[in-house]
Amino acid sequence: MVVPIPNKVKRMWREWNLRVAVLISLFFQVLLIFIAPSRKNTKNRIVTLLVWGAYLLADWIAVLSVGLICSGQGNDCDEYCVKDDLAAFWAPFLLLHLGGPDTITAFSLEDNELWLRHLLGLFIQLAAVVYAFWQSVPNQFQIPTIFMFFAGTIKYAERTRALYLACFGNLKRSMLPNYALLIKEVKLMLDNIPFGIVNGKELETWDEESLTPNPLTDIDVVKNGYMFFQIIKRLIVFLTFTFPERHKSRKIFLEMTCKDAFRVMEMELNFMYDALYTKMVVVQRKIGYAFRFICSVLIVVSFALFASHHKHQLQPLDIVVTYTLLIGAVGLDFVSLVKLIFSNYTIVSLNNSNAEEIVFAIKERLSFGERCQRSNFVSQHSLISDCIINEQFKWFERVVDFFGLKDFFDEIQYKRNSPLTDDLKEFILMDVRIFPVHSGIHQNARNFLTIPTAPSPFSEHPPRAHTRRLYLRRVTSSATTLTRARTRHLLPLTSATRLHAPTQPRLTSALPLPYAAPAIVRLSCAASLHCTRVRQNGYCAPRLRLFRYRAPPPFC
Repeated sequence: MVVPIPNKVKRMWREWNLRVAVLISLFFQVLLIFIAPSRKNTKNRIVTLLVWGAYLLADWIAVLSVGLICSGQGNDCDEYCVKDDLAAFWAPFLLLHLGGPDTITAFSLEDNELWLRHLLGLFIQLAAVVYAFWQSVPNQFQIPTIFMFFAGTIKYAERTRALYLACFGNLKRSMLPNYALLIKEVKLMLDNIPFGIVNGKELETWDEESLTPNPLTDIDVVKNGYMFFQIIKRLIVFLTFTFPERHKSRKIFLEMTCKDAFRVMEMELNFMYDALYTKMVVVQRKIGYAFRFICSVLIVVSFALFASHHKHQLQPLDIVVTYTLLIGAVGLDFVSLVKLIFSNYTIVSLNNSNAEEIVFAIKERLSFGERCQRSNFVSQHSLISDCIINEQFKWFERVVDFFGLKDFFDEIQYKRNSPLTDDLKEFILMDVRIFPVHSGIHQNARNFLTIPTAPSPFSEHPPRAHTRRLYLRRVTSSATTLTRARTRHLLPLTSATRLHAPTQPRLTSALPLPYAAPAIVRLSCAASLHCTRVRQNGYCAPRLRLFRYRAPPPFC
């Protein structure tokens, strides 16, 4: 038996479906432009969930609204429906919404890989909007509709272009050397023809005299952060540094104070976020500024043309909705333009110190809640808590694992966020400075990742507090490496295997570390508990040496 839908409900749906849908779409755009940047400076799961939901629903509601406009064409006889002329004028606004704000184009790196899907969606939505406009011809709002259509196309194309540039493959290709220039150079060399090829990306040189002195100003932090971002972005696509880049970065960080070093690193992460998740890479170029100016002019002209047009045939509610869409479009475009002009990219591109200070001062005033660059929290994972499993909740783990949510719930259960204090920052930077690379990168990395041992587990002279902290840090790093046994399979592990410092140490540290062995045994026993959990796989693969031990160590 089919339950009929009451006529009152049908009438309400016909009257409010399109009007409410376009307003909800505008609401999500306003929400995203202000809360999307908060992902950079907070680890609050509620905020992250809110951004994720708004990001997904914004596209969905915009596509739904375009479908409602196309399906509603030709219903002018219905007094409750929106007029075809006005509905066709609303359709380009949804292209603006599908383009999204400048503050977010992707929620995760995987979204950038779907740029081809967004390109296909661009063509489909353009065809749908053209169809809606064609069905409304002759249209009394024909000129403002065309202007808004081109503005929406520019916005949507900007987002697709940003996803394309942030795609892993394209990002890597943009950083590879230009082999065509290299082949041309070799050919000219063989022909004994004088030549000179300049490529700013490949032949960028470092001027040692241009190193900024300590302490760094706010503008110096921005410029150094951008310079280091150009270097460190190679790591995103698994490329290596050049020797000039490595030398320059090491020299600058060794001359920085602790506060300035972390400020520069925060700025690096800020530029990295903008490159991967926003439109800044697209719009901060000259052609990006040109298209943004054209888009702003088209939106303002459309607003003026609609305001000067006679609207006596329209319903008052539809007029209010249209003005809301126009004001929202102008307001969002104005906010995006202001954030673009007074951004870190503008400060980097300027060469006038007075102009830089003015732009930075205005940027700080108009930061829109982005004063704090990072959250100043570090994530911690309890190895013991991960090893101790409550058998009562084994069924729950199987259920969430079936739905692919095990990692999500494990993060909630085991991960804790602790504040990154100034003392810890100083300790980290000091530890980096006292382990310079003298004997090569690979040898240093090997020494850094292995547990330091001492000739005797007992000593008459206790270690200094500073030496003890360094030792614990290195031991913890090695024990963390041990926990990667789930994914790296190198060495068989049995239930009788124990980690223990041998009597004759095979790997020794450059520092005198008394009382090393007892602490190693304690941490090793804790780590072996985790390895026992995965022994059913038959393998364990730390980068440490595993030693058989006949009896359990007395320190466990």
